[in-house]
Amino acid sequence: MPDIPDSQGGVVTFRGDELGVLVGVTPAFAVGNVAEVTNMRSPLVGAGQNARVLKQFTCTSIEPGQIQVRFLGVPDLARDDIGGPGTLVFSWATGQLSGQAFLSQLEAEFAVGDLIKWNATFQFTGFDQ
Repeated sequence: MPDIPDSQGGVVTFRGDELGVLVGVTPAFAVGNVAEVTNMRSPLVGAGQNARVLKQFTCTSIEPGQIQVRFLGVPDLARDDIGGPGTLVFSWATGQLSGQAFLSQLEAEFAVGDLIKWNATFQFTGFDQ
């Protein structure tokens, strides 16, 4: 079986500041935007009353993606940081993902008797791709 890298000990920084104790990271590397292009020449499936037009789609653009970070602690981020650009770096033992991004969402979860949990979503700008 091949070696499977893990993300234990991973670190996420934004504008050079570590966000906190990393719990998880969910990157969406890129998102394709599609448009339906079905037309009169689109193929039919079936025959007679059971005939149906096979819809057709094309990719019209590609969004640069986003990354959601879950962590513990108190980050050096606030409401005023939403929309602010910076360099986002996710490093783990065998690799790194980085790019220009802006903070698009920041959420906190406070529960009695539990650690403070944070979710931060960053949108990559695409300018450094």
